[in-house]
Amino acid sequence: MSKMSSDGDKRVEAEKLTRLSFHFGTSDFDQVVTSSAFVDKTLLVEEIINNDEMILITAPRRFGKSTNMHMLKTFLEIQVDENGQAIDPKASINYNIFKNNNLLIFQQVNFFEKHFGKYPVIHTSFKCVDGSSYNAILDDFKEALRDTFIKHKYLLKSNKLDKSQKKIFDLYCDAVKCENLTEKQIKYGLSFLSEYLYKHFNKKVFVLIDEYDAPINNALFETNVDIKKLNKLLCSIFSNTLKGNDYVCRALLTGISYFATVGLSGANNIEKFMFLNDHPFVKFYGLTETEVNDLLQKFSINEQESEQVKLKYNGYFSLSEIKLYSLWSILHYLKYKRLDNYWQKSGIVTELGDILKIPIIRYSIEIMYDTKRSYKCILLNTIELEHVQKLKRVILEPTDSQQLSLTNPSIYLTFLLQQGYITYVKEVSECECEIKIPNLEIAREFQNHLVTFYDESLNQSIDSCASAINVLSPNAEKSKFEQFVKSFQKVIAASNHKHEKNNENTFHCLLFNVLHKTHFRFDTEYTFANGRPDLILHCGNLGVIFELKFKKTSKEALKQIIDKEQNFQKISSLLSRRLDSVGFAYYAYPLKNLGFHVSCADPEPSSRGI
Repeated sequence: MSKMSSDGDKRVEAEKLTRLSFHFGTSDFDQVVTSSAFVDKTLLVEEIINNDEMILITAPRRFGKSTNMHMLKTFLEIQVDENGQAIDPKASINYNIFKNNNLLIFQQVNFFEKHFGKYPVIHTSFKCVDGSSYNAILDDFKEALRDTFIKHKYLLKSNKLDKSQKKIFDLYCDAVKCENLTEKQIKYGLSFLSEYLYKHFNKKVFVLIDEYDAPINNALFETNVDIKKLNKLLCSIFSNTLKGNDYVCRALLTGISYFATVGLSGANNIEKFMFLNDHPFVKFYGLTETEVNDLLQKFSINEQESEQVKLKYNGYFSLSEIKLYSLWSILHYLKYKRLDNYWQKSGIVTELGDILKIPIIRYSIEIMYDTKRSYKCILLNTIELEHVQKLKRVILEPTDSQQLSLTNPSIYLTFLLQQGYITYVKEVSECECEIKIPNLEIAREFQNHLVTFYDESLNQSIDSCASAINVLSPNAEKSKFEQFVKSFQKVIAASNHKHEKNNENTFHCLLFNVLHKTHFRFDTEYTFANGRPDLILHCGNLGVIFELKFKKTSKEALKQIIDKEQNFQKISSLLSRRLDSVGFAYYAYPLKNLGFHVSCADPEPSSRGI
């Protein structure tokens, strides 16, 4: 390429960036492809077709599932005129989308010619199926079916369908008639549509079902929905549509949760590809390291800021060691240039705060909420209806005595993995793995929930401890630290943790909640080559470094601070203020021996014991 041509391309890119456009409110591929931050994932089409199976792929919300599904529809479907007559693929609107943007799949010339615009397609979504009762769910399915059938209204003019078939088709298209569909007609709706499309085109149908798991996911949070009854309905729908249906050649289902696979038991011909497992589809959901680097470079983000972006939003690791970033968060950062918690704001597990009332679940989350720490556990590889029912009880009745006595958090941790709240670190064995919270964005969400939990359960003790901290200053006497330690001991004593479950992470979490109630600023995210302090408190011109240890002496904790004193100058530079050599540490096992050592720029550390 000539230098002139290269300079011209750069000018075009620069002009595009002055007219930034982001399409967060739609998953329609024809709009998304015009986004300033569009990432070409079209080679997914080749992977799907070459797989030659009925496929289920799961990934968390906002990882591009619906956009990828619409992209597949745009590539595969036979476009027709108002009378249902097929349009020449190269004369279609869809063809121009791939050609004009020179998409990667368009560059696979032979594959593109063979498969583009060659399939009748059923494209549906169960997103709207979120009723709070079984009858409301049936009504939601009626609406989903009507939306799907009406896309093919041209079939009412088809000379390939007889009168009885058109009459049945009209039941699903007509708004009034659709409201009176029976449960049996709901179960067979997509099966009927596949038959009619096959008869019209004389080609087998490609079925695309987005958010296949929405009915089960929503039912987990609804008291009046019988999971067993709903599952029976889903089994019938998926079985009738996908199992032994001679009119269907291929199918792709996408969703968030693996738990809804119990509804696929009637369609056991579906190959399942779960989020972050070792499979070829991992890289198409979320953003890879290379894609993130390309976007940051395209938007002229400097190296220092790029590292902060990665620290905030990275952290998803597949078992095949592919690193992924939150698509939603990266794109929002590029638009607003702020390191905010975008993924969290797009929708959360709202009952997470109540789940923390279950000790074993709270304990596992406290271990992980510092993104440097992992938790070893057994996750579920196979989901049974019993698991879904137990998960619903955990979500809806966390304070029930049966839940409070839980000794194994596997079901809920598996649920959190699928939702995108935790990620793999590594496989320890066939059944066991290490997991962690993926990044600072998700860690902050867990911290907020933990703050709320402890504020509600330990409010008085935490307020008293926070008041003791609020009087600290550069000239504070060591007795002030002693007062703080006494009040912190009361916080620990008031906590509901079993003694054998106490650990450094538990006390780190308690101290975090105390500092959250003070009028000082504090940080947990300063990282250096030789480690990082647990917490840094900013008391005006005074900086207090906290190093927390469990089953070790407070002298050891203070020694760790002093040994890393070279970090002080680095932190001071970052804060643009003086950071005094003030440290606090404690020895918290057993509780009666809680102690601390404080260094206030003295040659030798002083000590106090309680």
